[in-house]
Amino acid sequence: DRYRAQINAPLDQLRGLRPLLASIDLLKTEALPGVPAAIERAESIRQSLAAIKPPPDQGPTHDMLLQSCTLAQRALKLRVSGADPAVLRNAGSAAAGALLLLDRVCIELGCESTAIKR
Repeated sequence: DRYRAQINAPLDQLRGLRPLLASIDLLKTEALPGVPAAIERAESIRQSLAAIKPPPDQGPTHDMLLQSCTLAQRALKLRVSGADPAVLRNAGSAAAGALLLLDRVCIELGCESTAIKR
């Protein structure tokens, strides 16, 4: 499937952010190395996905994938911005949303369960 081939690399890259997003979701307060680089990576992934025109039947799934990427980027930016408890909670909420949408996309696209990196 052409669409799946187009999104395969960005999807894998987004799934590669899963451990970092999971740490943010768990509201871990210790330093998380790699967050600034992950912000840039999330933006690059989002741009790659935004350039892809999905077939009509994959439109909603593609929108979820883009939203997952946007939420991941928001979580990463909030996490970098400070250790205020309210900011950490907002970062955790954005990370949780990104992970939920990413899981949903993988289910809809038929990713193998072992490919859903937790």
